[in-house]
Amino acid sequence: MSFLVGPVSGALVAGGVYYGFSNLIQTRTEQHIKDLHALSVRLVETPNWYKHRPPRQHGYAHTH
Repeated sequence: MSFLVGPVSGALVAGGVYYGFSNLIQTRTEQHIKDLHALSVRLVETPNWYKHRPPRQHGYAHTH
């Protein structure tokens, strides 16, 4: 029976490493999705300072 201890303990360690990396990748992917959504909303929405700019009266003054 002692010949099963090595493979079983190796399988448990490999399962733990797999679970850890899988959880890490899933967490980072969820954060990237949230960040991309926030950036896309910022790109689509018009900022308030741009909406309420005063109109230019006569353009640029030309000096000759």
